[in-house]
Amino acid sequence: MAVLEQRRDWAFDAAIEWVKLDGPFETGSVGLTKSHGQEPTSWTLVDVRSGEEAVIEMKLQDSVAQFAWVFEPVSRDRTHLHQQITLDGEAVANYSAEMKRAVAAGFIEGMEKLAQEIERACGRGEAPERQTTTRSGGG
Repeated sequence: MAVLEQRRDWAFDAAIEWVKLDGPFETGSVGLTKSHGQEPTSWTLVDVRSGEEAVIEMKLQDSVAQFAWVFEPVSRDRTHLHQQITLDGEAVANYSAEMKRAVAAGFIEGMEKLAQEIERACGRGEAPERQTTTRSGGG
């Protein structure tokens, strides 16, 4: 999506101080995210298919977190935006509770802000009806 490819201010979530993308919004590009009160965390765009999907991967100590954004067209002028978060690796139990807190604290708000930004970029004056769902599963 053009809005993702052109965006430089990625701090959609209130818990995030700043996000920096080093390079274009494409597979292989890297970035940093700084949450309030924490050191910056590096990440990589591991799979970007313009207008369809973007997968961001963060390497954690003994684990990996992936954030998949999937854009699912449902009509000519409506798209569902899904985010799936997965944790994998030896230390999943160490991060599971922290990740659930982060989802509750700001990920949903962040996805709402991302959707609003896409709507503005598409020239929509009025935001379409949204439905937000949260699912959590085992590590």
